[in-house]
Amino acid sequence: MDRLTSAVWVSAYLRRVDLVGAYGALVRRGDASAGAIWIEIDHATGIDLWAPMVGESARRFEKVMQGVFAQDVAERMEREERLDSDLWRVSVQDPAGRSFLLEDEVGAAVLGDEDSR
Repeated sequence: MDRLTSAVWVSAYLRRVDLVGAYGALVRRGDASAGAIWIEIDHATGIDLWAPMVGESARRFEKVMQGVFAQDVAERMEREERLDSDLWRVSVQDPAGRSFLLEDEVGAAVLGDEDSR
């Protein structure tokens, strides 16, 4: 199966966030077909930043910052945006700090391609 486009993946991810009662918003629109997707999770103890895993054929993420201040995330994303003008940036507000990227958080397979399970 072909990999989902970034635009479709982000749309589905934001829908998933909305369905469980959290708030998600698109902060920066990147390349519709293959832009890298970065996700900020704003929660009670700070912000976690999830980045795309390098070298993965399936869409997978790794936590690169945990419980940091908004300024720390802004500085990191400013650097990343200078390196990759096609990236997407998604922001989620969830008091529990769920990323909605992990199977045990949502009771379903990781959102993404068939071969990512």
